[in-house]
Amino acid sequence: MYRKPLVLEEKNLSEGVFAASGSPCLHPSATHTSTDMGGQANWSEFRIDDTHTADHNNTGKVTTITFNKAVKVENCSNCSNYTQSGTVIVVTQSNNFMNGNSDQGQNFNIKVSPMDGSKADTISIVSVSATDEGYRS
Repeated sequence: MYRKPLVLEEKNLSEGVFAASGSPCLHPSATHTSTDMGGQANWSEFRIDDTHTADHNNTGKVTTITFNKAVKVENCSNCSNYTQSGTVIVVTQSNNFMNGNSDQGQNFNIKVSPMDGSKADTISIVSVSATDEGYRS
């Protein structure tokens, strides 16, 4: 006897899954862009880029970045809200992103400093993940 599968939507999951495809629709990557340890400065900057691989519009995005040590966020460009400090930084972006098979634009730079007083060039990203905060077809 055939039973139709039940599909549930849960916005608070740590990873987003586009129900129709069974695979994540956002594919983030992180690149170290610069470090400044001169004078009073002690920070590293990373660029977070996303590729969107599903044909739908989304209304927001949550990106989770795990660092190798506790950091303080000095600046986050193009971010609506973000965790101020810690090993795991959660960045929220609210917008009406472009639809369908295109980079959905909301890439951002995040500038962080180490909380333990070490040099900024010792900071690295362990992992980065992203999920649609909401989407509509």
